Amino acid sequence: MKAFTLCLAAVLLIALLSAKEGLAADKRRVLAFLGRSLDAAIAPLLIAFALIVALKVIEASPDISYTTMSSSFKRGGLWTARPP
Repeated sequence: MKAFTLCLAAVLLIALLSAKEGLAADKRRVLAFLGRSLDAAIAPLLIAFALIVALKVIEASPDISYTTMSSSFKRGGLWTARPP
């Protein structure tokens, strides 16, 4: 289910970016305005997509784990490599 949601968000983001470029290039003022106003829908999707990708990269990394990150935040540091 998570993979389907991520795939759906990626497809929606690509579709919105394509529509924005196509509409913004149109000579008619109404369609050009619509193309510029699609930024309101694209920005939250882009932020969510970037956050999901960043968390997946952190999750897959063998040197960084969520437990070391939370204990590091308690000590006041940012990121700590997992001890060998």
